[in-house]
Amino acid sequence: MDKQDIQEFLRNVIVTYKLRKNINEFDSLIIIISGYINNKNTLITSDGNFISIYEDIFSLFCPEQMESFQSCPKLLIIDACHTNNYGLSIPHNIRIKRQKQQHVQQFCHDFVTIWSIIKENEIDHFPLFSQSLKNTIKFKYDRGYSFNQMMQYIQQNIDKSKRNMEIQFTDHTFIFESKQFT
Repeated sequence: MDKQDIQEFLRNVIVTYKLRKNINEFDSLIIIISGYINNKNTLITSDGNFISIYEDIFSLFCPEQMESFQSCPKLLIIDACHTNNYGLSIPHNIRIKRQKQQHVQQFCHDFVTIWSIIKENEIDHFPLFSQSLKNTIKFKYDRGYSFNQMMQYIQQNIDKSKRNMEIQFTDHTFIFESKQFT
């Protein structure tokens, strides 16, 4: 997808699911971005251009733009591969961090951000975090596990694969609760 495709896709998601007014009464917002990024936290599009994760994607879902989600938990998951073509020096590990950076706070201070980053030369491990996240949430969600517990379980799965992972979730605890529909 190029930058224009990504922007159009996001606009369509917002319109299709009526997110501006939250007519469907969603109780949380989870955004997952997967792809290649450079050292400026910029997503590299399929045509070789760039789109800012914060300015062009993340900011669309902040309370200032989408008041309907102001009191809902918001989670941004970035599962990315840093490409060596942009001169990065990242340790040979997968890192997951809850980050509160200055530039993140100016866009949306109430999002929790999880980064899973691997080096380009470890591309065969790229789906490791996504698969573990998907499988863990599917298995643990209905059993009432907190998000912290799920992240620890994900860490154990990745550690079993001989990879290191860092998790920092010290100031947030999420508990997933099944919504009862009548």
